[in-house]
Amino acid sequence: MKTTMKKVTGTIAVLAAAAMMAAVPAFASTDLMAETKITMEQAEQTALSAKAGTITKVELKDKKDTATYEVTVTGSDGKETEVEINAATGAVSMSETKTKTSKEDKTALKEFNQTLKTKWSSYTAEQKEQVYALKDAEFDAQISEINSEVASGYKTQAEADQVIADINSKKTKMRTSGDAPGMKNIVTLP
Repeated sequence: MKTTMKKVTGTIAVLAAAAMMAAVPAFASTDLMAETKITMEQAEQTALSAKAGTITKVELKDKKDTATYEVTVTGSDGKETEVEINAATGAVSMSETKTKTSKEDKTALKEFNQTLKTKWSSYTAEQKEQVYALKDAEFDAQISEINSEVASGYKTQAEADQVIADINSKKTKMRTSGDAPGMKNIVTLP
């Protein structure tokens, strides 16, 4: 009787485990591996062709249902560039350089924006327009980056249109508010 009970208990445990495994969806990494046609080494070589430097990180990710290698390359200038490579075709889908902002740089930018805000009321209309033009250039750079993401297939045109509409709305609010704009970069003020 004890042997039969052990077999029944063991069988139930195996069936329960099998049922649990069937209920859990397969990990995306299994699906990603099935889509992958190029090796990690090939992705690394492609990334180094796009940006000279040293590879510091490689990851295989699911980007909009597409297997994508994210390869981080650190250039001789210390800046990191993230190169995204379609794991099925080997095509570079996006390359973006990221600048690490130090705590000192963030503090300096905060102080710069505070100074701008403090001096804003003493600026002439012409000086304010010059500052707005500098801020417009920041917005235009964002729009250009978004359009590049559409061209590379990283964003859809509909997604880009929404983000660009938001940026254009911010441009309008900036000028109609009469307030000093918050800058993302330290620039030479008029």
